[in-house]
Amino acid sequence: MKTIFLAAVALLFIGFGCTPTEQVKTVTNPVVENPIVAPVVEVVEPLSYSIVGIPVSVSKDSEPFEYTSDNLRAEAEGCGFQHEEGYFDELVTKFSGVTKTIYNFKYTNDSQEPSVYIVTLVPNKPGYTSLEQFKQDFSVCAAGGKAYPKMLDSDWLLFVSSCGSGYSDGSGKPIGCDEVRKVVEPTLKLGVEEKAWRLSFDLPEGWVMTDGCELQGKTVYCVRNLTDNYSRESVPELDLDIDPQADVIYLQNSKKIALFGGVAPNDTVKDLFQSENIVQIKVSTLDKAEIVPPTDSVKNEDLGNGFYKVTTCDIVTTPECEIYGQSSFEYYFVAASGNKYRFSFISQDVPESVIQAVVLSAKE
Repeated sequence: MKTIFLAAVALLFIGFGCTPTEQVKTVTNPVVENPIVAPVVEVVEPLSYSIVGIPVSVSKDSEPFEYTSDNLRAEAEGCGFQHEEGYFDELVTKFSGVTKTIYNFKYTNDSQEPSVYIVTLVPNKPGYTSLEQFKQDFSVCAAGGKAYPKMLDSDWLLFVSSCGSGYSDGSGKPIGCDEVRKVVEPTLKLGVEEKAWRLSFDLPEGWVMTDGCELQGKTVYCVRNLTDNYSRESVPELDLDIDPQADVIYLQNSKKIALFGGVAPNDTVKDLFQSENIVQIKVSTLDKAEIVPPTDSVKNEDLGNGFYKVTTCDIVTTPECEIYGQSSFEYYFVAASGNKYRFSFISQDVPESVIQAVVLSAKE
């Protein structure tokens, strides 16, 4: 057995499935070690991003907050925003002594200018709670600017640069800034996310965790039959990069797409699916107020350590409740923290003892 943590590393670290050269990069302050006190303190910056697949160098600079009330007012009026007299004087005062952090992403292959995509971080001193508030004070409506409001959280404001006016010199070379922006901008994130999902498990060799499949740009969960949701030609990609905020994840004993009944896949892709000796366990988070075990079940069995086995239907009177590998029972777990979870599953040819062992290995 190997312990696999339900980890969704927020672009601060190497993502699942990446090779050593395909790493998600982020800029962090160096580790600071106290030579007397044993613990090591690592200061992690609030910005994460990916530069996978593009030739780019990243540098970081710090500069004073240089905005004045006059230029902020002029930009706001140019974008159609009006503020009362003295508003921008007060706003600039809130940023007194603030330093902004600038990330320069430079395209290193031969390209047209501009070759640098710029991301700027400024402390959220005004306490904006919406992107609209942020934009009303800092919007730039002219092309070619270096700081357009993009996102925010309670601590930081994030600006991005444009990549010029769209002018091309006719050389046929890519515009370096655009090449970088297309990769970096969609992956920008603020804040240090939880590095792991809520539970970890002792999973048998070959088992994986997923929070869904990607199919033609639309997220669908990999627990349905191969019907019209999947054409005979389409093969959804199993997503092993777990979102730490996901309410539902799945455990299964294969990296292939689990298939329970439905239309058979096309011969050219059928080896990417598995319909025999396959199980998929759906792990759902529950509200702490939910009653566990549920009172409307057919039968409840206390397995100890906060786990319950709950029979949901009587297969004698309702045999269809086990059609296509569905189960007539499920599991519940009440952790010491008070958090509650439900484990339902669908399986074909996998012993119940294996499934229960995986469920009972759950721990926060």
